[in-house]
Amino acid sequence: MPPAPRQGKNPVMNQPPSSPLDQVLRTAEANREEDLSSLLRLVAQPSISAQNVGVRECAAIEAELLQRAGLATRKIETAAHPMVYGEWLKAPGKSTVLFYGHYDVQPPDPLELWETSPFEPTIRDGRIYARGVADNKAHEL
Repeated sequence: MPPAPRQGKNPVMNQPPSSPLDQVLRTAEANREEDLSSLLRLVAQPSISAQNVGVRECAAIEAELLQRAGLATRKIETAAHPMVYGEWLKAPGKSTVLFYGHYDVQPPDPLELWETSPFEPTIRDGRIYARGVADNKAHEL
């Protein structure tokens, strides 16, 4: 379970509760269930590039999630698998931040070492177990 919203000053940043960081944390908490649902959907999609399994389908999910987040999105075809590109340019004069992530995963073999199916996300003890949840599908949301 996530920690309760902080009251008073942020002891780490020593900023008042209305700081940009607190606004980000409140937004993250407000969208927690929807974001978790999106993550679980994403990691449930096999996207094993070495076996050419599900990569195009995963790219389509990535593009949809970026569009839903308000980014201008396009898929760029390459010699192998599509690249998904999204941008949001609605803060004139502000710095640019670049996020990079890959949405393909290595084969989950040997399957007998998995406690649950690698593409059926499972939450145990507050942690999500699924192929790609830590490397790197999860970093893209």
